[in-house]
Amino acid sequence: MTSISQRRAWPAGCLAALCLTPFCLTLGAAGAQATTYKATAFNLPGSTYVYPLAINEAGTAVGYYGTRSGNPQGFIYAKGTATSLSYPNSLLTYVTGINRAGTIVGTYEDMNGFYHGFLYTAGKGFTDVSMPEAMATSLEAINDKGVAVGSTTNASGVTQIITYAKGKFTPIAINTTSIPVPVGIDDEGEIAGWFANSSSNGESTFVYANGVATILTNPAKVFFSQAYGINKHGVVVGQAATVTGNQYGFAYYNGKYHLDVAACPKGSECYFQGVNDAGAIVGANFTGPDLSTGYLLQGKGIYTALPGLNGDTNYAATAINAAGVIVGEASVGAYIWTPKP
Repeated sequence: MTSISQRRAWPAGCLAALCLTPFCLTLGAAGAQATTYKATAFNLPGSTYVYPLAINEAGTAVGYYGTRSGNPQGFIYAKGTATSLSYPNSLLTYVTGINRAGTIVGTYEDMNGFYHGFLYTAGKGFTDVSMPEAMATSLEAINDKGVAVGSTTNASGVTQIITYAKGKFTPIAINTTSIPVPVGIDDEGEIAGWFANSSSNGESTFVYANGVATILTNPAKVFFSQAYGINKHGVVVGQAATVTGNQYGFAYYNGKYHLDVAACPKGSECYFQGVNDAGAIVGANFTGPDLSTGYLLQGKGIYTALPGLNGDTNYAATAINAAGVIVGEASVGAYIWTPKP
């Protein structure tokens, strides 16, 4: 199973109804009840791993999977069927985002080793997205207004974040000396991402909103903070680690960083990997080496362990849609979890 810490790791030069204990998000009604879930497994022929990254309101999930050749390819999972999605005449394809309308974004490597972003819509096919004169372009996510976020690298090797919509590229300034990696964009154009922080020898999260980029200050003893998702309210979630080796989920909202140390059962460690617009969080609960369980966190700290299949003891939830349908990775293949009536 792909390491969580390697999520969205591009090749060099390329590119609420929720209250957590001890903090509380004030996005919606309280009093949510625990939900029971049914797990369904899916896989791609010949895959070495399957890594779902996003799921839209129709329940269509997208991501990428490993192949025996070592060149990852994209996939779409819809209506119980997983289908490979590869950019024509490419070496590899990463599929990383999908919006409500079903527009998919990702990145492919051409036969000459150059990276390009793309859009894909069923019935219309692929559209290459390559910033003029750039050495590399990638797309990571797309919001419901059709605005995609990604990055470009110029001939001097400088990488910057861009948004793309209707043929127009817009540069986004993030004041870092390292390569910024965007992971999500909401409908207001707020962007979340992370970058390698040389001062802490770890990672730091950034949030771009209203034309201003904010580098989140890691709390005391936290050297690693990597955003994984953002919802329509601008709530950012991700993974944090301390110098003592403890790892937690974090949330950023209303201008404040909140490190959660009580989301998981005692004796385990939780990462936050995805958040829906109602504020429900999904992620991975680690209890030991190669021992992890996907989970849902909602309501007033209501923790729900998601079921595995066939004795699986190493799986994680990665994204959740507004209907509460969850997608995640497994020891073999991937899972879709659907709420039981």
